[in-house]
Amino acid sequence: MNAATYHKLTSYHRKNMSPHNLDWGHMPRLYKSYPPLFSTALQPAGELPDVSLMKAFGEKWADRASPAVLNFEGLSTILTLANGFTAKRSYGTQTHFYRSAPSAGALYPNEIYVATGPVDGLAPGIYNYQVKSVALVRLRKGWHLRQITETLTDGPERTPAVSLLISGIFFRSAWKYGQRAYRYVLLNAGHLIENLVLALNAYGYSYSVHYDFDDESMGGLLGIDEQREVCLACLNIFDDRASEPRQSVKPPVELAGLERGVIEASRISAAEVSYSAITQAYTAGKTVRNDTAESADPYPVVDNMPQNWFPVRKTAEPIVSLGYVKSVLKRRSRRNFLQYPLKAANTMRLLEMLCMASDRCVDEGQTYAGCMVPGFMAVNVEGFDSGFYLLVTKKKAYGLVSGGSLGQKTAHVCLDQQWLKNGAVHFLFMANLAEVDLHQGPRGYRYAMLNAGRAGQRVYLAATALGYGACGIGALYDDEASKMLSLNDQSALLYLVAVGTTK
Repeated sequence: MNAATYHKLTSYHRKNMSPHNLDWGHMPRLYKSYPPLFSTALQPAGELPDVSLMKAFGEKWADRASPAVLNFEGLSTILTLANGFTAKRSYGTQTHFYRSAPSAGALYPNEIYVATGPVDGLAPGIYNYQVKSVALVRLRKGWHLRQITETLTDGPERTPAVSLLISGIFFRSAWKYGQRAYRYVLLNAGHLIENLVLALNAYGYSYSVHYDFDDESMGGLLGIDEQREVCLACLNIFDDRASEPRQSVKPPVELAGLERGVIEASRISAAEVSYSAITQAYTAGKTVRNDTAESADPYPVVDNMPQNWFPVRKTAEPIVSLGYVKSVLKRRSRRNFLQYPLKAANTMRLLEMLCMASDRCVDEGQTYAGCMVPGFMAVNVEGFDSGFYLLVTKKKAYGLVSGGSLGQKTAHVCLDQQWLKNGAVHFLFMANLAEVDLHQGPRGYRYAMLNAGRAGQRVYLAATALGYGACGIGALYDDEASKMLSLNDQSALLYLVAVGTTK
């Protein structure tokens, strides 16, 4: 099953919506439950990086070198900033915990695994990050970093100090969203990838991001049940002053059998439902095509490209904004928009942050940037004509595709969520699915959705830093959205993040 087929099969149609009653008695667990295993509590965060969000997004680090050693305290802080609890609210007898990464339906389908090498304070091994208990549960002892890098299609020449692996558990989202859930598992993984990337940028580490690897080998190393849970991305952290060449690193131990119950931990409900569309879409994408030459420029999503392009300008106007850490801690999905215009300088800053890329990493997300096309809809923005714009991040330019106010139409298309019409700007993340299938094969759907989630997370944090609210929307009437934007027949809107002034 290719990208276009899966996306069409899981599209919402206004007059043909199948009811999906939630089985509250078998709601999936939000945390993996392992048998008794060795556990190490994360260390309390030390001095948090006092940097601007712009630096975390990739602004040059001319004044700071990478830390000499990645210790357990630093690793603990990176994990906490990426996916830790940031607040809690009580509703009657229920307590809801907010995390630093957003999730559709607050179902949090993604897990982080940690493979360590030379990290002071933590023995080598493969661990699962337990968000609730703020700890690492050890699944395997010993050195496995070389085995992980050898699963990568284009692995680094040196062995990392730490590898961070992001997985997705299908039923956590499918419990609510059925066969459409693969979309949300990928989008949410993108949010998490970007949070990790920003944390690593804030500390100044060099790293690499990988979308391509041998899925079965990686899943076997992590001890996951591939029918329920799959690995979606790998981030390697390098210690610039301590890393050794790959050939001189201590040989990995032979893989021993996992403790009984480790693989079974991928089951998160007693009454799981397997959706064939999800299984087929994932299985089809297990093969890496590695056709990157065609993906540098965005695949066209409209037939009538803008005639005029305008540069994303760095604004000289002073902008009051939060730093990186406060932006992470204060980020929420906010929907209570007011009909206030977005300032032109702040709009430029939002666009600028979307266009930034770090120079401290090798990132396959950038390699596959052409699979996802960003744009925005100016609804109530100072200095911008209302309408639909494309954004070319590589060239830092935007162009008007079509004019007209589409705020009310967007709310109608997004399952009639009327609060959306008051958002000042709607950031749009699209893909030409036919071109993605042609050049990247079925795995290209991962690239497009992961990159859409990553870009959405940037919008979330940038809006928070500038004092605005933001909310992501993945539920929409797909054909109506394409028609509203006049996308070509091969293209679709994957994700939308609205930004505006909130109460």
